[in-house]
Amino acid sequence: MKNNIGVALCLFILLSSQFVFATEEKCFEFDDSLYSEIKITYMHGQGIPSPAGPRPNYNYTTIDVNEIELILEAINDIKCVRYHNYWGTCDGVYMYVYMNGKCELFFDVTAGKCMFGDKNFEFNKEDYIALTNVIYDLKTKNDIKMFLDDERLKPDVSPILLNDRTLVPVRAIGEALKTKVIWNNENRTVELVSNEGSITFVIDKDYIIENGYRKEIDVGSRLINHTAMVPVRALSEFFGCAVYWENNSVYISSP
Repeated sequence: MKNNIGVALCLFILLSSQFVFATEEKCFEFDDSLYSEIKITYMHGQGIPSPAGPRPNYNYTTIDVNEIELILEAINDIKCVRYHNYWGTCDGVYMYVYMNGKCELFFDVTAGKCMFGDKNFEFNKEDYIALTNVIYDLKTKNDIKMFLDDERLKPDVSPILLNDRTLVPVRAIGEALKTKVIWNNENRTVELVSNEGSITFVIDKDYIIENGYRKEIDVGSRLINHTAMVPVRALSEFFGCAVYWENNSVYISSP
């Protein structure tokens, strides 16, 4: 009996040490000279999104040699810890990395785990964020950029110009301003609610409703790529924000 207890205790200590003394190290060594195409697929698994909610996925594909080098360099910089018995999550955020048409890496962002071949790892989240920043910058290099108090916001859909008016994705700016965003599918409206009151945008209508009062505006909200886009000027004026343009970017200063 004592021998069994001793063996069990040794096994417990041995298994525990794999986690207690495990250290993060760089796990990937992708050679950029071997790859001519990289495709990134980023997916949300949280059910069916609304136009004012998160989008289900986005893709970015590149065959540019310099871009491939930047992406692989960021991947190779990711530090990981070997992880066993990873089963995955049923509903979360995921990223797939295809190289030359083959899925080489799978990130379960919600669980903080990734798969490389038959190996499972727990990845360093700061390194993963650095990778996604590289991908996002490449994906939006020609897009209008949006900043709040000099911090760049990174919506799935970039701002657009419509009749010389800037439309921004409502969820991204709403969350940044710490307001509640409510999408009404029946009325095709999106409402932002804060301590200052509420402002409602009606899709494809050139007016807004401020605290129950209708107000005409030059360009109203639109649905672009299944995303509710609202005029930044009307939104910023309601919340008392300053807005200005510079170098293909829209800057918003919080009140």
